[in-house]
Amino acid sequence: MRITMKKLAEKAHVSRTAVSMILNGKTNGHISIENQKKVLKLAKEYNFCPNVAARKLRTGKSSSIGIMMPVPRTTFYADMATLFQRKLSDRGYSALFSFFHSLEPSEIEKAFWSIAGHGISGIISWEYSECFLREKVPAVLYTYSEPARPYIDQVTPDFKVMVDQTIRHLLERGHTRIAVMGMLSDPRIELLHQKLLEHGLSIPEDCFIDVLVSDSLLDKKVEQIVNLNPAPTAIVCHDDLIVAGIHSRLLSLGKNIPDDFSILCFNDSSILSVLTPAVSAFSLHEDKLTDMLIQLLFARIENPQAQSVTQTIVPELIIRKSTSQK
Repeated sequence: MRITMKKLAEKAHVSRTAVSMILNGKTNGHISIENQKKVLKLAKEYNFCPNVAARKLRTGKSSSIGIMMPVPRTTFYADMATLFQRKLSDRGYSALFSFFHSLEPSEIEKAFWSIAGHGISGIISWEYSECFLREKVPAVLYTYSEPARPYIDQVTPDFKVMVDQTIRHLLERGHTRIAVMGMLSDPRIELLHQKLLEHGLSIPEDCFIDVLVSDSLLDKKVEQIVNLNPAPTAIVCHDDLIVAGIHSRLLSLGKNIPDDFSILCFNDSSILSVLTPAVSAFSLHEDKLTDMLIQLLFARIENPQAQSVTQTIVPELIIRKSTSQK
């Protein structure tokens, strides 16, 4: 059932102006959180769809937001893309996606121009590009390592908390022989290596195994870990799909999880919760994360010259049955 903005305002007991401000993310503290939630809920319930073409003609402004992100080879990126599309649609905006295959500056710039030509209102990106400031496009970054820049807001995951909790969780359960399988250039794995050394845990080089998603040699690499003497008692990985492969191979080799090998993953997903046993992992609360990025971007669009804002999202360790006491 469709509904007009006038009817939506009547049902929410607010003005049409308030509805417009809420759907466009321009409340600027003038509308209560309660009314914002009420309007967004009703808009979703009644499948409210604003006349985007008419609004663009009337205001001269685009109703599209660009999303620049890595190719979604993992469930984390796929889930984020789905959430962006839904949440922006609830605000009356469309999401234009541009995926990059590498972190080369030329690849990032190419990703920018593939959507910038569509007259976007702003960009949410996993990587910084000089184009953002040069072309004066409001932008928000989801980043771990990027330094703060003028007029560019960002949301930063607290990987230090993630790594500290990982080490504490494993040490409390008696695990001192720890293997790491995944993309060794991932900042979480690099930080884990550093922190393990700080805890006096010298991890042998052959316990750090470089693995990419859909690695054809994954089974052999798992066997390599299993055959070490002494073998590690815990395996940490950054990616849920890789963990699913490690989990499957360990079981096929007759190994018990968690008695023989405990497993912990830096990226939680629905995949890990349905494995048997389910895998302990860190949730980044993707629903909350997308809200933070979208709200920062609309605030930047509303006030392009405001001071840059950096917000932190703290990962939460979801303890399941894949980690046990030694």
